[in-house]
Amino acid sequence: MKVLFAVAPKKYRDNELLESIKVFESEGIKWGIASTVKGRCFGIMGGAVDARRDFHNLSLVEKFDALIIIGGPGAQEFLWKDSDLHDLIRVFNLAKKPIGAISLAPVALAAAGILEGKKATVHPLRIAIHEMMKGDAIVIEDPVVRTGWIVTANNSSLAKEFAEKMIDVLNGKPEWEKAESKLGFDF
Repeated sequence: MKVLFAVAPKKYRDNELLESIKVFESEGIKWGIASTVKGRCFGIMGGAVDARRDFHNLSLVEKFDALIIIGGPGAQEFLWKDSDLHDLIRVFNLAKKPIGAISLAPVALAAAGILEGKKATVHPLRIAIHEMMKGDAIVIEDPVVRTGWIVTANNSSLAKEFAEKMIDVLNGKPEWEKAESKLGFDF
């Protein structure tokens, strides 16, 4: 399996990316980085990664099993209105491949039109909630939300839990499986 991380060229949230990568690597899942342009991307906490791909390449859906959009202030500045990213999100969605977004990044999913009538969460910044609602998302306050093959998380501190939920989706684990086990059902 291989996951594509979408990051802003500047001010992406380093810990969201690094913690997610750590979880995926522990499961033997490979990954790649894409951004608005190819080249060096800089995190808000001083980290840097190389984007070997840009969002314009829609054939990425054939090479990757999931798309994960990393948040941070750069997501608002560079990703919320990026039409190439929106097209890429739509292609992954049409292919029913797992899509995830954390912190401020779920707004890009709403802007791409894939959250219409679906439950999702986002960082509780007023403008982020407003933008989610413009995309007709049903915004809820749960920390991590899975709706079908789409996973959203509202805070960078949830990167590990978010990545684990993405792995559940990649492995075909049903949404209800964990909920029932928490209730004590034994099948």
